[in-house]
Amino acid sequence: MAKTKAKKEKDLKKIKKSLSEMKTLVFIDYTGVGVNEVNKLRESLRDNQVEYYIAKRTLLKKAFKESDIDIDWEKVPGPVALAFGLEDEVMPAKLMYEFKKEHEEIEFLGGVFEDNFIGKEKVLELAKLPSQEELMFKTVYLIKYPITGLVNTLKGSLNKLVYALKAVQESKV
Repeated sequence: MAKTKAKKEKDLKKIKKSLSEMKTLVFIDYTGVGVNEVNKLRESLRDNQVEYYIAKRTLLKKAFKESDIDIDWEKVPGPVALAFGLEDEVMPAKLMYEFKKEHEEIEFLGGVFEDNFIGKEKVLELAKLPSQEELMFKTVYLIKYPITGLVNTLKGSLNKLVYALKAVQESKV
């Protein structure tokens, strides 16, 4: 069923809004993935503040042009789905990479990072990076580790002193 002009305009506004709010974007070729799988994917993406759209190329080209984001559309062939990362730069690539493990038919076509087009190799690199939460946990651990080591060292020295004083006390009794 053909979309009405009003529906196309609504979709165009929605895509432009997502383009203005995104931190990163991944282009996916979803050919061969069933409707049930796509619905599960959408739910997983939604839970992680990632928006998922499937739109015609002409609509996408218009939205990107109006948003001043230059895309080499020859590097993004075939049907295209978009995964917009609104909170975390790495999350769309990570989630799509996890989904790809179970559904080999999907392909990364590229993406947009810091308002620049990146190829599928860079998208795969993003997918393999640790998430923001993992990085924060590692940073806190690295800051905490030397302090913990110092406390344990001082505690050990104090324990030895206490044992020595106790031994002296017992020898005098």
